[in-house]
This record gives sequence, C-alpha cells and structure tokens, in this order.
Amino acid sequence: MSRRHRDEGTGRRTVLTAGAGGIAALIGLSAFGSRDASGAPAAPAVKQAAKPLIIAHRGLSDIWPQHTMQAYKAARAVGDDIVVEADVFASSDGVLFCRHDELLADSTDVRERFPAQAEAKVWELKAAQLEQLTGTGGDPALQDGPEPSPEDLRVPRFARFLDYAVAEGVRVYVETKHAQAVAPLKRLLAEKLSRTTPDLYVESFVAQHLRDIGFSELRNRTRLMQEIPDDAALREIAGYASVFAPAAKTATRSTVARIHAAGLEVHVHGLEEAGLPESDRDSYTALLNAGVDGIFTDRCDVGKRALDGWLADER
Repeated sequence: MSRRHRDEGTGRRTVLTAGAGGIAALIGLSAFGSRDASGAPAAPAVKQAAKPLIIAHRGLSDIWPQHTMQAYKAARAVGDDIVVEADVFASSDGVLFCRHDELLADSTDVRERFPAQAEAKVWELKAAQLEQLTGTGGDPALQDGPEPSPEDLRVPRFARFLDYAVAEGVRVYVETKHAQAVAPLKRLLAEKLSRTTPDLYVESFVAQHLRDIGFSELRNRTRLMQEIPDDAALREIAGYASVFAPAAKTATRSTVARIHAAGLEVHVHGLEEAGLPESDRDSYTALLNAGVDGIFTDRCDVGKRALDGWLADER
C-alpha cells in the first residue's frame, strides 16, 4: 500500500536556524502567512507526516519516575528519533522546573522532605527547595540497567534538561503548565536555542501562552485540546500554531483529515482514556492508520516498535 508523503521541502516541521542572538530578536514576531478576507489564517492543507513522531510523555514515565533526567535519558535510549516531552512550572523565584502536576505530593517526596509543606504546589516553593526533591512513581518491575544516580532522580530544572537535549541532539516538546512559566520559558529559549538546536515544539492548552512565546521561526507550536472544534476554529488555531493535539478518543480518519485540511498536523494524547493501552502495539497502529502525525505516550518503547513495524508495512 502506498503512503501519503508530505513534500519534505515545504513541510511545516521547521529546524531552528538562527543563532541565539538572532532568535532573541525574533521573539514576539508573527510568521504564519497570509489571511483570507474574513481574517482567518490561510494555512495550506497538510498530509500525514512521512515519519510520524513518537513523543515520550514526561519521558519514559511508565517505567521511571516522570520528569526526571532518568526518565528523559531512558526515553532517549529507545531511539534517536524519539521526541521527549517536558512540562514546566516556574518556582516562586521564577526558575523553570520539569513537573506535570501542580501538587508536588503527586509525583515527589515532598511530604518526607518538607513535612510542613506537604501540600505545596510547584510555584509555592523556591528553586533551592524544589531541586532537593526526588521524583516518585514508575514501575520497578520494568526497570533494568545500571542503578540511576540520585541526581538523575531529582526534580530537574528545565534548563538542565534543555542543555542535555541540545548536547545529545534530542528533539524536545515543552508544555507550559501555568501562566507564570511563559515569560521565563520565552527568556530561556532565547538564551539557549542556536543553529545546532534540533526541532523543538511548544505546547499548551492555553492559546495565549502560544501567542506570547512568539518566535517567528518557532513554527512548531501545538494547541492542546480535549475535543475537536469546528472548521472555523481550526483555521483560527492555524494562525498561531502548526499542530493541533486532540484527545486520542476523537481521532478517526475523517476528523484527522479535517484537521489536516485546516493546515495543522495532528498529535494525539490520552491513549488509555480512549481504551487504547499504551503497552499494546495495536493501539499505535490504529492511530497511525487514522493518519495522525504524532502520538504522546508514557511507553515510547512500545510506540517506537509499533511505528517501526508500521513504516515497514507501509513501504
């Protein structure tokens, strides 16, 4: 069976090419093309990516404690083509840390480390406190290899993860989890990104966060939603994003085609909620057959095997 391929020369996925100073100068500029008479973005339709993405949601987080350097490194070890996702909050003193849940007790040892602040949220602690915390969770039965260092299990600063990603050529997804994280993220990306930076996606459930990031070259901006809006709303989203990320339960051939027609790639999340076990390769195959361009998963190892098999079958 032949597959639909996007023209590699005109695909919407973009590698950053400006130096750090140049990128800093580009912050706040818009680069999403012309608009039609109604003001809606006139984004060209896209086809399924020649090689869809497997996105390591919080790292290899079904096996190792989420959002730790160990989870990120384990995801990287799955394959060079794995995209690693980090969610970011800002500490009370404005430093970005990798966390998904605002309540620290959900995924760290904060109750043991700081009993008086057992119910603290990320933005209520200072950086010096957050970096003392150790991540919790994962599945010890699935963990193998050398024992990770204590440092790799601590709650990391996002700057540390970004430095690692740039040095190792890791493609990055970063989600703003709170309004206070947007300005620090904007500054950090301007400082850290360079001509050697691999693809980087910024994602958010909040449209204004994506607009505020505002890199003219950072076309990889992802609008997260649970449901799929009407066509007019999708065209509006295409004015400030290149990817639309709905819940997996909404992804069918027809809905994916509708999103593509609006000029947006499709990256889906929430497989388990859709009745698609992340430990089952068939879950990924079903979504790939529906035409999606990327899949968020806590089991990027299974997703990688499924994608490789699907690509081999489709050639």
